[in-house]
Amino acid sequence: MTPPRSAGDERTAILLLTFAHVAVGGSWVAARVAVASISPLAVAIVRFAIAAALLWAWSKAQGLREPPPDRRTLGAYAIMGLTAVALHNALFLNGLRLAPASDGAVIGPGFTPVVTALAMQLAYRQPISRTMIAGFAIAIFGLFLVVNPAGAASTPTRLTGDILFMLTAVCWTGYSLTVKRAHLSGSPVTATMYTTAFGLLALLPMAFVENGWSTLAPAPPVAWAGVSYLALFSTVFSFVALYEGIRRIGPVRAGAFAYMVPVIGVASSVALLGEELRALAVFGGALVLAGLWLVQRR
Repeated sequence: MTPPRSAGDERTAILLLTFAHVAVGGSWVAARVAVASISPLAVAIVRFAIAAALLWAWSKAQGLREPPPDRRTLGAYAIMGLTAVALHNALFLNGLRLAPASDGAVIGPGFTPVVTALAMQLAYRQPISRTMIAGFAIAIFGLFLVVNPAGAASTPTRLTGDILFMLTAVCWTGYSLTVKRAHLSGSPVTATMYTTAFGLLALLPMAFVENGWSTLAPAPPVAWAGVSYLALFSTVFSFVALYEGIRRIGPVRAGAFAYMVPVIGVASSVALLGEELRALAVFGGALVLAGLWLVQRR
């Protein structure tokens, strides 16, 4: 893995990744509110249609005049759109109809760093230091305390939702490895715009099968507020920041920031959705942050 260009460059990556994952942490509440009234795939399509339009306007406002991507780059964008946009959201939004938002905020992001580190080891023989292993172990134990597996598996419906959340980690790992392997040279805004567009194209056939368009018109304003948050913060701003952060410090260290999402997601679910907060969950959240700190140590 290419080392960061400078200490300032690394600090910038850490700030970008922190912002991205705080925004994603809030998406669990926004999505839970949205899918309560709107079909999951309809939510995803409206979200990414808005995001694609905003990203196009952003690129024009910045005066970006990049050459059209070649076939190899378009292929990378298509894989990124399929994994991080289409499949990830189909699993994530349907999981929210079956299990609590706090489950999703812990399970998907909690598995992502581990799956990413294992995939990097297989693909690049990238070494994992003892400090990083210790950090992962502490963070996973913290996740165990936060999610309360016995409660999460108390009903078949909730267990099915949690399995869908687990599968999102595989999708996110595919996105991160593609960003690293493709050596993309375009700007983060352009890359995110193409990724979003390809993901939107992949979602359209799924939405027609689901036939969820009829849920859009009667949806209350709070559901549309949730969709707007998903489009602006959880897609446009967070994807641009995430893409640039991965390019600067690599997918393994960037993937470790996913451990911030459970803390933000559970806290916002408790505050805004009234879900239960246990003392063990608070302690587990502190362990998650401690594990993140260890993984980030050089």
